[in-house]
Amino acid sequence: MIGGACLAASAALLFYLADDGKGVQSAAQPLRRDQLLEVLKDIKKETSSAFITLAGFALSIKEQTQGKIADEYVREILSSQIPLSDQIKRTEMKVYSRHDVTEDQVRQAYLVDFKEDE
Repeated sequence: MIGGACLAASAALLFYLADDGKGVQSAAQPLRRDQLLEVLKDIKKETSSAFITLAGFALSIKEQTQGKIADEYVREILSSQIPLSDQIKRTEMKVYSRHDVTEDQVRQAYLVDFKEDE
């Protein structure tokens, strides 16, 4: 089940970094659980090295500030200073297109429809 935990952690990091403060809006057609899992698996596979790099940067910032910096500020620093954020976004869009889904559908399924799944 380590793979599932890694997938969940990757998805959580993805949505943490991509959170723009807007609430989740309902999608036109809800995704099935198997569709969501396939999309998340592809996103994980395509973006894992970028996530590892971003996590390293975030940890470094936290260590340098001795944990006194707010998570929102770390997110702001990473999204404005690190070109990997744009690369991750482009990769996500390619995966969504490949699966013929939208970001809103995936976000709705992950954050609302299947939030309680383990």
